[in-house]
Amino acid sequence: MIQRRLEDLEKERGSLNFQLPSRQPALSGLLGHLGAVLRRAAQRAGGDDSQAQLRVEAKTSEPTTQDNLRVSVTRRDWLLQEKQQLQKEIEALQARMSVLEAKEQQLRQEIDEQEQLLPWQGCDLSPLLGGLTPRELQEVHDTLQDTLASASRVPLRAEPPEAIRSLQEGIKSLNLSLKEITAKVCMSERLCSTLRKKLNDIEIQMPALLEAKMLAIAGNHFCTAKELTEEIRSLTSEREGLEGLLQKLSVLSSRNVKKLGSVEEDYNRLRRELDHGRTAYETSMKESATKYMEVLEDKLCSCKCPLLGKVWEADLEACRLLIQSLQLQEARGSLSADDARQMDDFGGGTCTTSLATPNRVHSEDERKTPLQACEEWKVHLTPSPHCAGGEQKEDSYILSAELGEKCEAIGKKLLYLDDQLHTAIHSHDEDLIQSLKRELQMVKETLQAMILQLQPAKEAGEREPTASCVTAGIQESQA
Repeated sequence: MIQRRLEDLEKERGSLNFQLPSRQPALSGLLGHLGAVLRRAAQRAGGDDSQAQLRVEAKTSEPTTQDNLRVSVTRRDWLLQEKQQLQKEIEALQARMSVLEAKEQQLRQEIDEQEQLLPWQGCDLSPLLGGLTPRELQEVHDTLQDTLASASRVPLRAEPPEAIRSLQEGIKSLNLSLKEITAKVCMSERLCSTLRKKLNDIEIQMPALLEAKMLAIAGNHFCTAKELTEEIRSLTSEREGLEGLLQKLSVLSSRNVKKLGSVEEDYNRLRRELDHGRTAYETSMKESATKYMEVLEDKLCSCKCPLLGKVWEADLEACRLLIQSLQLQEARGSLSADDARQMDDFGGGTCTTSLATPNRVHSEDERKTPLQACEEWKVHLTPSPHCAGGEQKEDSYILSAELGEKCEAIGKKLLYLDDQLHTAIHSHDEDLIQSLKRELQMVKETLQAMILQLQPAKEAGEREPTASCVTAGIQESQA
């Protein structure tokens, strides 16, 4: 339920586009209309009675405004008809799809431009400008043009640049590859562990069978010796088959481990590039917003038009909220980086060198993925390829298999926590972040218990060898 709610909030957040109030379609059209009125008023204002001239201009401009309104409506209706015709042609002529879609986009843009201008064609702004002198009108006009130019230079986008989106898609693809390869590695290691256990059982049985065969021959029990010979031959054939299969699985597992290491390196490289690009993009946004705020604060001190003052105050507040959001996101990013470094320190102290994968040196500020930590723990618990003989005890294989299953479960848990942590950071959910911290602490405690279980125990004594049932029967017959 919480996960579905977080996904809904993430989709809702992605649909929210940040934009300066002055660059909203409605206010943009109003400011354009205000600029035109200011320009005409500044050009026609020359005498002392600017109030009278503005009234005369308003009266003379009424017919022109009505004509422009009718022309705009007619133009919009014609454009709408053209759009409908084009849509019919698109359905009928698939071969010209690209050309018609380009023309449709152009018409849609023209329609939007006309609809933005329509609401303000009949708006009379003369009461707001009636008390201004010609010089003040010219100053307000110049100030409006300067601020509009400054606002257009602010690189505020509804979504990150194409480069950052491309890196995000690449990281998402590599994350899926990491999950698939890790699952393959875990599966092959489980199969290898099972095969090694069977080989160990055969190695334990072979000496007893050989001894029983020798005793049977010595006691002239040739039928029993023949049966034992067949059983030894069968076990030998089975051992050879298992050894060949184990070798193939070991080679396949080694390839998957190398492939996993390569994918992890690509993942870490893209993650560093994404962090660098995102930091540069956010820094650019912060600097542009700061410069625009300085321009607005300077203009507000000498603003003589209340309408412009309200719009600029809204832009100023929007820039402040944007900078606060960037600072909060940066602080949370540093917090998650500290947690990742703590996990790295914990994982580095418990991992040992493996024959399957070489050591890779990581810098202090490089973050390991949960998959990487899980792989290191898995390598630590994986039996050596040279332990196919009878030197290791059967209990070690059982313990290794149990710990391998636990590692796999921990790996899946860490993957889930990693996805949840990214979701919580993007949605700014403090409660979810605290809950994830508690779950990570529980995972740490589980790993500490596993480390204690891996501590080498001193052997109390050697296990006394026991004869097989067949050997016991032969000895009884000889007695």
